[in-house]
Amino acid sequence: MHFGNRARCLIADNDENVLIDLEHALEEGGFEVTTAWSGGEALKWLWSSSYDVLVLDDFLSDMSGIDVLQWVTALKFPPLVLVTAHIIPPFPMIDRFLRAGAAAVVSKRDVQAIVNYVRAMSASCGQRNEDAGSALISVATVQADPPER
Repeated sequence: MHFGNRARCLIADNDENVLIDLEHALEEGGFEVTTAWSGGEALKWLWSSSYDVLVLDDFLSDMSGIDVLQWVTALKFPPLVLVTAHIIPPFPMIDRFLRAGAAAVVSKRDVQAIVNYVRAMSASCGQRNEDAGSALISVATVQADPPER
């Protein structure tokens, strides 16, 4: 859901430096940004407002990124999800995030890559909402079957 010309992005990360860096980069990229320090806070924001994209850390202070992804998919919140990590984890962990509903897994050290993914994901948000029955989520070169419900 775009408000005016600005897509809305929620960032959930318990690292203050990461939150600040991503918030500034995404705002400079034209996004309206909300930040959350924990998974519980992110879920409260998702419950009370609409976002185009959720940028989610893999480990939060109160729950894992997988836990948040499971809530997001179970409650059918609409945002496309990008999971960040300090380093790209081994493939089985990436696969686990993708199967839980993440559209991509990106190193949080690569702020420009995150901005690029968020831009691509928010641009495809309208198409995804129109084609909610699609069996494939695709962002850049990352593809994964969505989790079964």
